[in-house]
Amino acid sequence: PLPTFTTGGPRYSTVGGWSLFVNPYSRRLRQTVRFIDWMTSVPAQKILARSATIPTIRTVRADAELREQYPPLQAAAASTKAYRPAGLLGYAEVSRAIHTNVQLALRGQLEPAEALRKAQRDCDRVRGAKPS
Repeated sequence: PLPTFTTGGPRYSTVGGWSLFVNPYSRRLRQTVRFIDWMTSVPAQKILARSATIPTIRTVRADAELREQYPPLQAAAASTKAYRPAGLLGYAEVSRAIHTNVQLALRGQLEPAEALRKAQRDCDRVRGAKPS
């Protein structure tokens, strides 16, 4: 789950957003759009669910057979869904704070604990909270 700004508050995760985008200058624009249409279809989402990718389609997430076979879907079914988080105040800045500090840790430029402290401090600053 992603960090939260209140102790004991709801925690959220993300679903989808697999960087499926279309370059408008692509020479194969029609084929690219068809591929994305397929990737976001029920059959493709079921295939992805079998490889532990949480589907974006509600009916696929709720599929009883898939949920029984793939435990991550059980957890996904119990999670709180927050749609269009980009509309939340400070979302971009918080995302940047997390991304930047995690990348620094992955590159070995910061120890993981320090990266998390910095991410928390940056998030607190965005939200106007006192750093912990």
